[in-house]
Amino acid sequence: MSDRQSSNTRDQNSYDVLGVNSMASDIDIKLAYRRLVLHWHPDKQFHDREIAEKNLKKINEAYSKIKTPLSRKQYNQVIKLQEKINILSRFKSNGKIWGKFWTWLTMLESNKK
Repeated sequence: MSDRQSSNTRDQNSYDVLGVNSMASDIDIKLAYRRLVLHWHPDKQFHDREIAEKNLKKINEAYSKIKTPLSRKQYNQVIKLQEKINILSRFKSNGKIWGKFWTWLTMLESNKK
């Protein structure tokens, strides 16, 4: 995670935060995580401990979502569903096209939270 990326991780998925692609191996993900933890550890960031802690928290959250094969599979499914919802949300303005289906999808999404 570069300094520029650290300020804009809100829209990034876990792969983006760790700087790997979704096809990366488990070893590559773990290495990227360790590299970022070493870089952003608050004890090493003497100039701005608050930013380092904030970034380290995002890195840990991202890694926890994709560190095991099972959690990674589930996370990938969630990402695919979110992409589909984003595509369908563009059609919501047309209203009647999706009708009950759109209502069902939004209900599912609100129940996840």
